[in-house]
Amino acid sequence: MNDHMNDTNLSGDGLTPEELAILKEALDTAWPPPKNSIRDGVMAQVKRERAAAKRRTLLNRAVKYGSFAACLLLVTVAGIRILPSLTSKSADMASADGYAYTMATAAPAETFPESAMQNTSDAAEDADSADTAPAILFSTMSPTAAEPAEEPAAPVPEEALPETEAEYIEEAAPETEAAPSGKLMFAAAPAETSPETAAPEMEAEYEAEIAECEAEEVYSDTLTAVSDTAACPHSGVFADSYHVIPEVVIACTDEDVYLAWLDGTEGCERNIADYLNYMEDNSFVLLSDIERIYDATDLWYRYDWDFDLLESGDSDAIEDYYQSGGNFAEMVKRDTEYRFKLALLDETGAEKTVDVCAWSIADLVEEEEMTLSTLTAVYEASADEVEEDYPGYAAQEYDLAALHDYAYSAANDEETPPCSEAPGRHEDEMFRIDTVK
Repeated sequence: MNDHMNDTNLSGDGLTPEELAILKEALDTAWPPPKNSIRDGVMAQVKRERAAAKRRTLLNRAVKYGSFAACLLLVTVAGIRILPSLTSKSADMASADGYAYTMATAAPAETFPESAMQNTSDAAEDADSADTAPAILFSTMSPTAAEPAEEPAAPVPEEALPETEAEYIEEAAPETEAAPSGKLMFAAAPAETSPETAAPEMEAEYEAEIAECEAEEVYSDTLTAVSDTAACPHSGVFADSYHVIPEVVIACTDEDVYLAWLDGTEGCERNIADYLNYMEDNSFVLLSDIERIYDATDLWYRYDWDFDLLESGDSDAIEDYYQSGGNFAEMVKRDTEYRFKLALLDETGAEKTVDVCAWSIADLVEEEEMTLSTLTAVYEASADEVEEDYPGYAAQEYDLAALHDYAYSAANDEETPPCSEAPGRHEDEMFRIDTVK
């Protein structure tokens, strides 16, 4: 402020230059100007504080983002270790004669149901309950029993699907000529293994089964089904026969035929009658071809398909038949025989290498040298199980004494005539007793 005082400012007050100099000196003494070093020191301190603040800000950010990155890394590592066990797949073997694509009736075609519906129990494995939601099921219709492995085996790869019509039909249908009793279509029980070899064999069989199921699940991603048949008017049909489309039937045409039909239908339109008509109109496969496969395989035991009615083209009659539950009593009798034959395999330890319709009960009795008492006990257990599962319906009855005598007779050693389809099943018919309940 002293710098602003000059002669011009004081001249008006009458101060002389000497007096002005003395006043200026006095003012400078009283209020000396700040030294440059003090000002520079203050500015340096301000700069240091600003730099320290910036460093603290950067450190806080580094700590915050570093903690976030560490947490993310921890979650990622935990996920990599835990996810495989959470996403492991399990096999749900729904039926002994093979899986099927189940057509239900309400949801859109893009939905993928997660549970399976069966109105009946299977003899080879526990069947699904009738109040379980239907699903797509996959397998071959004639599974072959796996032979015991001598050492741990690699997972079984998915087998290639047949590519031609001849291969499809040949794979679906059993041999038309029955083998002599000395060359039956089932194998002896596997030899007992020592404790040292039992574990590797069980592990190999388990790995093979898991690999087969995973392969089927991969293939299942290409096909869809409709879920929820709770309100379906055909829900009383045996094993949901009206809405089930077995894989062996779909395999008679290119998969695109099935997908095209599936895309153009909804609700109860997705049924075996509509699909068979669509196949006949859009491929080389005829209803007679499907009927031959039906009669020559275990489809006959599992599904209520009246081909005389289906071939009539009378849509109203077909609808009435299935809305009234179809021929449920007859299907219960067929299921009795199916379970009976599978129970005989379990009793003897023999392995099923073809559809059970290809060999007769008498064939197995002779091959395994079964007594009448054993035959009777196995039948009664199967019949009790059937009548317990289907209250109000009678199990199929047999003349077991006549069947046992026939098994050891010369007549049973004769070969089945050529071109006979399902020879074992037709031979079993000789000993069935008509029952009404």
